Amino acid sequence: MFFLAVLVLLGLAFDVRGLQSLIPEEAGIKANSAVAMMLGSLALLRRNHRILTFFSIAVFLIGALTLSEYSLHRNFGIDEFFIRDTNYIFYPGRMSQYTSIGYMLLGLSLLPMNSRHHVLRQFSRVLGILTGALGALAIVSHGYDTHVPNLIRPHSNVSVPTALGLLIGAIGVQYATPSEGIVRLLHADNAGGAMLRRLLPAGTLLTLLLGYAVRDAQIHYRWESGFSLALVGLGVGACLIGGIVLTAVDLERQDLSRRESVSLSMMAAKAAPVMIWMSGTDKLCTYVNKPWLDFTGRSMDSELGSGWAEGVHPEDSQRCFDTFTQSFDRREEFQMEYRLRRYDGEYRWVLDLGVPRFDQDGSFVGFVGIGVDVTDRKRVEQTLRESEARFLDLAEQSRTTHWEVDPQGLFTYVSHVSQASWGYRPEEVVGRMHFYDIHPEEGRTAFKADVFAVIERKLPFLDVIHAVETKDGRISWGSVNGIPILNADGTLRCYRGSCTDVTERKLAEDALSDMSRKLIEAHEQERTRIARELHDDIVQRLAFLAVQLDVVRRNIPDSGSEIGRRIGDLRNQATDITTDVQSLSHELHSSKLEYLGIEVAAKNFCKEFCEHQGVEIDFQSYDVPAGLPSDLSLPLFRVLQEALRNAAKHSGVNSFEVKLWGSGQDVQLTVKDHGAGFDSEAATKGTGLGLTSMQERLRLVGGELSIISQPMRGTTIHARVCHNSGGLWRNDSRLISERG
Repeated sequence: MFFLAVLVLLGLAFDVRGLQSLIPEEAGIKANSAVAMMLGSLALLRRNHRILTFFSIAVFLIGALTLSEYSLHRNFGIDEFFIRDTNYIFYPGRMSQYTSIGYMLLGLSLLPMNSRHHVLRQFSRVLGILTGALGALAIVSHGYDTHVPNLIRPHSNVSVPTALGLLIGAIGVQYATPSEGIVRLLHADNAGGAMLRRLLPAGTLLTLLLGYAVRDAQIHYRWESGFSLALVGLGVGACLIGGIVLTAVDLERQDLSRRESVSLSMMAAKAAPVMIWMSGTDKLCTYVNKPWLDFTGRSMDSELGSGWAEGVHPEDSQRCFDTFTQSFDRREEFQMEYRLRRYDGEYRWVLDLGVPRFDQDGSFVGFVGIGVDVTDRKRVEQTLRESEARFLDLAEQSRTTHWEVDPQGLFTYVSHVSQASWGYRPEEVVGRMHFYDIHPEEGRTAFKADVFAVIERKLPFLDVIHAVETKDGRISWGSVNGIPILNADGTLRCYRGSCTDVTERKLAEDALSDMSRKLIEAHEQERTRIARELHDDIVQRLAFLAVQLDVVRRNIPDSGSEIGRRIGDLRNQATDITTDVQSLSHELHSSKLEYLGIEVAAKNFCKEFCEHQGVEIDFQSYDVPAGLPSDLSLPLFRVLQEALRNAAKHSGVNSFEVKLWGSGQDVQLTVKDHGAGFDSEAATKGTGLGLTSMQERLRLVGGELSIISQPMRGTTIHARVCHNSGGLWRNDSRLISERG
């Protein structure tokens, strides 16, 4: 249609008569008519856009204004607006009255063709049919060279291009909504569609050919009109009979196919391991398969009609009937559960699924459904509900708040204990607060970052102690446990866990830790005082005594005498005692540790220990951070001292390995031997204070001590302190870790 309009406009622009009429010696199309045809084609091409309204109104206005010129005998100046017409004296450039009517109908049919209202779309299709009928009548008139009154004559002519444009536009309006109207019937996959597709082109073509032949015969052979009409009717009748016969053959083929399909469906229903039923359009049962009969223990005749309902439990009967009736009336799928009496008299729960059935032409023919015995599943669900209820009762009665958060940390569930522990009711928390919102403002950012690092790795955590700011502003402490819940594809669905109020325990532990810290500090201060007194007083006095004894030995005339030798022995003993006391002073308080750091102090201690104990120590160190605070370096140094003394005393070997290194956030120390070993659990529970002292020193600074030892397999002592923990979660031995 668009290209036809462009072709005609080119003919008008360049005065090519053949392009204006398409048929020699026939009236040509006017410029306004070609423009209206182009606008109509654009409306069809852009029918899903808002610009459709503009194009439709423009087509209507062109036709309406032209028709008004004829009615009012006035010239509005639109006839030769685009191209000057030199072919006509009367009404140059003006389209005919019937062409104007055709474009008015076309414009009105284009406007509502995509409306949301069914009535407007139906109105559009009716106007389209009228437009197409006008174009078809003009084409037939041209073809038969029959001047139908007022359609083909000067000043009222509907040209061939115009008639083609109106016909194509009318067809486009019908296809704008292919799921409705005659287009739906034409493309329907049923007997009606098949008949229409056969009869419409055949009847149209035969009628046109007969009409042309009869008209030609009337002119040349002077046939009577009655005989001509009879001949046309005979041809049309033959066409109808042929279409009916072909349709009957197709319907028979479809019926055979449908019967075969039904037969296969019945065979499948009999062999299926589930109960299957069918109903007709009267809502009565028409079929049940063998598993249904085996379940109920009744005959087919007893179950058909409404007999199947006799086995439904009385308490479920009305609900079951209402669900079926409502779904049947609405032609909707349904799902329901009811109790059905089994052959042994026991009522069993059945899950019934029903769907509507339609034949090939879309007609409703009833319902089909399946029934599955779900009694065992119902019992399991009931047991699970009872178990969950007991769990919730216990959870509500405990001091533990149970919670669930989504991957973004938003609470999706908390138990009612939250009101007693946190001061918030569950409805104030769920969907409104994140886990970090209950943490005090101070340290909240670090706490949030630490927890999200755990969530990202999908790790569980155990007995994490953290502060909780209650609704009234108090600070309490909670012990939190959590596990990740994953989806089938491995993505995180949520975290679930518990939070127990351990405020009293935390305060007691803090008090105990404070007391232990003070005792250790007092112990260290006393060791420092004694070490200084030994170094500054006793060692000096012993050194002076050794010097004096040496002077006395030299002043004896006969230094090789017995007295001289004894004085020399006393000097040597005094020197050894001085060295031992000095070593004891260094063990009590290492000045190298205070001024040179843990790495130098540990290396020097191992060297002195080797000299005094006569053993070998393989000392290695690397990546030890400089400037490690004394409150962290001192516990490591004391562990080294205690571990080497115990190894030299109990291992039975004289070769040891010491390793000191840094690893980003912490500093670690291992002391290893391949000696006799011991039972670490028994030693921990014993009365000795060595291991207990090491553990307590490290615990106070957030460190760890692990002992791996078995009889005759050696011992490894591992100590770790965090010098840059970055948060609560990274320096607690019970927190999340890959160690399990």
